[in-house]
Amino acid sequence: MTFAYDTPSLDLTLDPDFFSLLTGSYARLVRRPLVGDGQGADWLYNHAPFVVLAHNTEPDPRFIYANRTAQNCFEYSWDEFIALRSQFSAEQPDRAERQRLLDAVTRDGFVENGRGIRIAKSGRRFWIEDVTVWQLIDESGQRLGQAAIFSSWRECLVLQPAAGPQPDMVRTGDEASATRSGWAAWKAGSSAHRASIATMRLKSVRSTPQRRAL
Repeated sequence: MTFAYDTPSLDLTLDPDFFSLLTGSYARLVRRPLVGDGQGADWLYNHAPFVVLAHNTEPDPRFIYANRTAQNCFEYSWDEFIALRSQFSAEQPDRAERQRLLDAVTRDGFVENGRGIRIAKSGRRFWIEDVTVWQLIDESGQRLGQAAIFSSWRECLVLQPAAGPQPDMVRTGDEASATRSGWAAWKAGSSAHRASIATMRLKSVRSTPQRRAL
């Protein structure tokens, strides 16, 4: 079974052969079913509650599949998705980590429990978690791309800078630069205490390099 997945006009939304490639390679490599009994290509594309993405084998891979949940998550339509180079699902600073994950998939066949920061069409940043990525390999052993699924994602918290110039900081809630008690005091304390915390944050940012949480 071979495909010309370098053709952007190819519609794989409900394609039975591509569905067999997705589900068959997942079952062979990950050793569990991707879908339940009676769930076919229409269910996976239109109704699956988890994101399913796939890209081809071009040197700079392009998305060839994105189900409805993926389109809602990343805010791209089908036509926009299949014209998108998959590297652009992450911002530039996060692409090296993403590539290391894909290299591990090429080497090992699949990877589970991946996570990372991704960016939607609108610029909204979000964490994806519990990601499984696997090789799209047909029954003859031909490699036709890679696919990913995840059902857990959450928004990134972008901290508003205190007075004075500061670089943008992207953190999850548990990784914010202030402690939980500090934030509680920030919200409930006096204006003098707020000014003190703001000064501490400004000094910290100026004295230590920014670390991106990934």
